Amino acid sequence: MRATPAITTHWAALDGLRGLAILGVLLGHLTLTPSSELSPVIAALAELGGRGVDLFFALSGYLIFSHLRTRRALPDWAGDFWRRRAAKILPLYAALLSVVYLMLPPLLRLDGFETKLATQIGASGDWLRYATFTSNWLNFQAGRFINPAMDVAWSLAIEVQFYVLITVVFALRPDGGTRRFWWLLASTALVFRVVAFYADANWIQILVATPARLDAFAAGLLLAYGIKPLPAWLRALGLLGLLFAALPAWSREGAWGMTLGYTWFALGCAALVDIARQPLTSPSLQRLLTAPTLTWLGTRSYALYLTHLPIRAALRDLLLPATITLSPSGVVGVQLLFYAGAGTVCIVVGHIVWRWCEKPARNLILRSA
Repeated sequence: MRATPAITTHWAALDGLRGLAILGVLLGHLTLTPSSELSPVIAALAELGGRGVDLFFALSGYLIFSHLRTRRALPDWAGDFWRRRAAKILPLYAALLSVVYLMLPPLLRLDGFETKLATQIGASGDWLRYATFTSNWLNFQAGRFINPAMDVAWSLAIEVQFYVLITVVFALRPDGGTRRFWWLLASTALVFRVVAFYADANWIQILVATPARLDAFAAGLLLAYGIKPLPAWLRALGLLGLLFAALPAWSREGAWGMTLGYTWFALGCAALVDIARQPLTSPSLQRLLTAPTLTWLGTRSYALYLTHLPIRAALRDLLLPATITLSPSGVVGVQLLFYAGAGTVCIVVGHIVWRWCEKPARNLILRSA
C-alpha cells in the first residue's frame, strides 16, 4: 500500500517535466524580436526555453527504452509498440496536415497575412516530406525552416526516426543492447556535430540532423539500465549545463553550443529525468515537478506543441504586421504582452485540441486494437 504514492509521484513528476519542456518551447517560440533588442534576462530565458525539445528527447529515450525492455518478451512487442506510438502521434498530426495543406492556403490569399504565414503557400509542394516524417532532412538540405505552420515537425521526424532505430536494436538484441553501444552512439552525435560545424553547417542543420541529436535520447535511455540515482557530482554538472545554455557563449548558434553544448545540455536533461524518477532524492524539486499546473500542461504538451506555431504566426501577422516598426523602448513591453496574450490563446487551443481530438482518437485506436 505504501508503494502507490511513490508510483503516482513518479509519473506525475514526469508529466511535470513535459509541462516544463512545453513552457520552455512556448517561451522560446513566442519571442518576437532578436535577443539583442530584449533585456538580458528575457533573452537568456528565451534561449533556454528553445531547448525544451531536448528534454522531450531525453524523456522519450528513458520511457521508450524502459517500455520495450519490459515488453520485449511478448510475441507482438513491436506491433504493440508501434500501435501505441501511432495512436499518440498520428490522429492529431494528420489533422494538422489537413488543416495546413488543404484549408490554410486559400485562407492565406485573403488580406491580413503579410509576413510569416503567407510563405506557407509556397511550401505546399513539400507536404510529402512532412507526411512521411522526413521533414528534418528537408530543413537540413535547405539550411533553414521551410513552413512556418509546420516548423515543429522536424523534431517529430527525429522522434519517429529514433523509434525506427530502437525497434531495430531490440529486434537484433532482446536486451536493447549494451550500455557501451548507447554510449558510443551518444559519442558519434558529438563527433557528427563537430564535423558538421567545421564543414560550415549552420545551426539549423545541426539542430535538425538526426545523427546530431542521438545523445539527447541516449542521455535519458541510459538511466533506464538501473534504478540508482546519478552520482551527486554528475547531477550537479548536468544542472550546471542547463544554466550555461542560457549564456550567449553557449547559444545554439555559437561554436560551443553547436558542438559540446548539446551533450552538456543532454546531461542536464538526464539529471532532470533522474530527479523526476527518484521521489526521495530531491523533495523540493519533486514538489515543483508535481505541481498541478505543470502536470496539467504536461498531459497536453503534444497538442500544445503541434498547434502553437500556426497560432503564433497568425497572431504575429495580424497584430504586428511588417508595416509596424517597434521602437526600442517599447520592445520589452510588447514582448511581455505577447507572451501573456498569445500564450493564453495557445494553451486554450491546445487544451481544446487535446480534449476533443488527441485524447478521444488515441483511446479509440487503442480500444479497437
